[in-house]
Amino acid sequence: MLQTLKNSPNIKHRQIVKGYFDSRDNYHKIWWLLVRTRRLLISARADELEEFDITPPEAGVLRAIKSIGYKSTPMIISRYLLKQPHTTAGLLERMEKKGLIQKSKDLDSKNQIRIELTEKGEAGFEHTKKEQAIKEILSTLDDEELEVFKTCLEKIFSKSFEQMKLKDKILT
Repeated sequence: MLQTLKNSPNIKHRQIVKGYFDSRDNYHKIWWLLVRTRRLLISARADELEEFDITPPEAGVLRAIKSIGYKSTPMIISRYLLKQPHTTAGLLERMEKKGLIQKSKDLDSKNQIRIELTEKGEAGFEHTKKEQAIKEILSTLDDEELEVFKTCLEKIFSKSFEQMKLKDKILT
């Protein structure tokens, strides 16, 4: 879509970067930049992962399973990723069909399902760790700017998490 917009004679590149309209509301401008930057980062990440037949959501699940370890269940993975259980369940089904994960019954709790990486999933995880596209994009910031940016995002994340938790919209 971005390429289509860039090639359009009616839309200037400046408009693509700024957005389709000018807003005097700084909060809206920041929101718009966050949303659009996220989309571009995910697209760059998808391009990078495509050669390994892994999508960005699948890369997130692989990382979650590695972080959580042997206690990985669909519900714990959902909570880790801040996704609804049905979304995670569908993603896990697709990943199992691709041979990236395997499900097994929990020996301690028969009604629990454990999720673990297969050999293919382990190899996929190793590929996802490189994150060259993200590193290249974020390298436009020097070390000090990167630290300030990270601190700002952590504050925004914490406030968002707190607000959504109060509304019972996050699984905890």
